[in-house]
Amino acid sequence: MSAASECLGCLASYLPHTKLTRVQESVIPTIMQSDINIVVAAPTGSGKTALLEAAMLRLFKGRLSPKPSESEAAIPLLAAEDAAAIVSDAPSLPRGLDRRKAVYICPMKALAFEKFTQWQERFPLLKVTMETGDQESVWATSTTALNVSDADIIITTPERWDGITRRWKEGVVWELVASVALLMLDEVHTVSEERGAVLEAVVSRMKAIKLSIVSRRPNSNTTRFVAISGTLPNVEDFAEWLQVPPAGVFTFTSADRPLPLTLHVVSYASTSNNPFAFDRFLSFKLFGLVRRFSEGRPTLVFCASRSEAINSARRIIEDLRDLAVREGCEQRLRASDGAEHMASLANDKQLRSMLLLGIAYHHAAMTMSDRNLVERMFKEHYISVICTTTTLALGVNLPAHLVIVKGTTFFKNGNREDLPLSEVAQMSGRAGRPGLDTHGIALVLTTDDKAHLYQPLQHGDSSTCVESRLHQNMVEHVNAEVALPTIHNFSLGVEWIKTTFLWIRLQRCPRHYGILFRTKEEELKFDREKFAVELMHRMLGELESHGCITVRRDSLLPPGCDGHENDARSQLRESGDFNENVMGHARCTVECTHVGRAMARRYIQLKTVEVLNKEVLGQNPQYHDRGEGASQEGKVVTTNGESGTLYDGKEKKASKAFTLADVLRILSSCSEFGDIRLRQGDRKHLNEL
Repeated sequence: MSAASECLGCLASYLPHTKLTRVQESVIPTIMQSDINIVVAAPTGSGKTALLEAAMLRLFKGRLSPKPSESEAAIPLLAAEDAAAIVSDAPSLPRGLDRRKAVYICPMKALAFEKFTQWQERFPLLKVTMETGDQESVWATSTTALNVSDADIIITTPERWDGITRRWKEGVVWELVASVALLMLDEVHTVSEERGAVLEAVVSRMKAIKLSIVSRRPNSNTTRFVAISGTLPNVEDFAEWLQVPPAGVFTFTSADRPLPLTLHVVSYASTSNNPFAFDRFLSFKLFGLVRRFSEGRPTLVFCASRSEAINSARRIIEDLRDLAVREGCEQRLRASDGAEHMASLANDKQLRSMLLLGIAYHHAAMTMSDRNLVERMFKEHYISVICTTTTLALGVNLPAHLVIVKGTTFFKNGNREDLPLSEVAQMSGRAGRPGLDTHGIALVLTTDDKAHLYQPLQHGDSSTCVESRLHQNMVEHVNAEVALPTIHNFSLGVEWIKTTFLWIRLQRCPRHYGILFRTKEEELKFDREKFAVELMHRMLGELESHGCITVRRDSLLPPGCDGHENDARSQLRESGDFNENVMGHARCTVECTHVGRAMARRYIQLKTVEVLNKEVLGQNPQYHDRGEGASQEGKVVTTNGESGTLYDGKEKKASKAFTLADVLRILSSCSEFGDIRLRQGDRKHLNEL
């Protein structure tokens, strides 16, 4: 018996496979024999999910083992009276809510749903709850709060956990976060993506909660972090950020995959500067490549966009039909009775016709039922090829024998950019089905002039460092911390930056964050503390200028100067201790306004606050002096004469009414709706409206 199997003991039956991979054999003993933080960088398909499950087995072993563990019963995460002592206004934890919980954070709702379904079945003795924002519009409703508080395992996304923990010092939320003993971070490398700032802010907040508990009760068991990723070249930076000791850091290479992967970079001459023309050219290559390399086994084709996924599936079907006509075997294209029945369940007519031929497309704009249907038919071998976007690259367990990356560029903010090596490695890692294949094959299709960028992947090298995106999306997160208030003066704001992944990477690679140096010597002398001070000064200044926070510079004045503030200011200016434009003084305090609190509570972006301020103050200039702006309640007049309310918690009414058309126009200008696209299943409902 291996060391890992011995550590698991009777709990091994909860894992999906009896035969452990090399990665699992190496990491599970540390997970099961200690409570240290863990970070694992291992190739896709090497069994990383089982490591998270092992961490849950350790946490809940007292309830899952045939014989209860004495240590489980003896050491609760946090006694109710201790929890109340940490947050002065927090109520005592009700009986039953102080039991330990596990929180799993992943980047996609599709992945969250997959884990929810799997873990409900795998852990019948535990209560598993999914919180992605689709279940309830307001988390604080009593039913939803009870469901989450009673759960043993909470499955969520960074945005949803951010929204919940922005209120962690309040009673019902404090009861929840104080009982989180295990925080599992899947695909942790996504901190480098556009949404990555949310994950970074959430982890930093959980670190603050952990520190708060430990500082008041040094002997308390607090939150354990377990982070996994398929592409994490700078794993040591994540170890520092997540406070992982050397014994908890594990790095593996492509040689540690349970199945070997053969990767080919296939390049073609591009005679046009039009990327769409090259995409169309590659579409005509797909069918031949599938026939040559798939060996009749399942294939995933990753495409740059949703339209490309659909067009690629169409092209494969046309080539398939042409081949059948040429060889006189059209009858072989007839679907089985089982395939016909399952295809009839599709909502989308175009998808339905493709499923009958064993081909499908898959992207985030499809209805959930259609996506689930495609995944199920692929797993049950009714379809052999799926053309998809990156939805299936991040975590969703749908391996194939052959993976084709169709093109290595994608659109971002209106520009065509090269795919990072890490993303191509993530897609390629889907090749190879444990238990069904002896190897996997991946083809990366690109232009001749880009081939050299991806050839290192043929040798298992995807070493592009993961960087932070927090500096590009920081202002909303700073506002949330001021609203808590984790940040109530400038110094605490700078300390908050020091809890982030950005702080780690500033030391390693300052040039990435827009800092220019004339010489190498100047770069070596870079002072990240000074940079953090300037960055926080800019963030707070921006929030202040939009009415989200107030900066109390008067707190610098000495006591007993009421009525003589101007004289006191003059004396401080002469001494150099007072500057109207500098917030960095230790005694200068910050706090949220009504606008800032609404922004934090309702998860509103600063650009939207700008829009709302402009509209409210434009309609009602008298609020300029009152500093109410977007926090003001305004009356809304609908087209049929009925009235409603534009509400934000104040008693006054705006003197000029907003019509329903005004409200719809304003809402359509809000940046939160910028990424929303029309889904195929939405057309019918919108037409009815």
